[in-house]
Amino acid sequence: MDSHPPFLDARGHVFDNGKWAANAGVGLRTLKGTRAYGINAYYDYRNTGRFHSNQIGAGLESLGELILRVYDSNIRPMD
Repeated sequence: MDSHPPFLDARGHVFDNGKWAANAGVGLRTLKGTRAYGINAYYDYRNTGRFHSNQIGAGLESLGELILRVYDSNIRPMD
């Protein structure tokens, strides 16, 4: 069996007005024949000055020669 280590994507942003945002996600991708499959989950935070926005998302991916399908869902929890 091939090893497919997970990936980590983490970023921080500072806007011109000094407010900041952050994104962090994890996922896994694997090859099966000529098609790649993936799954991921992300968390986003943004401070706008008026409010703090939190969002989580999950996605499924399928990439091949002819068709790319991306399924994505976002949930914004109440603060």
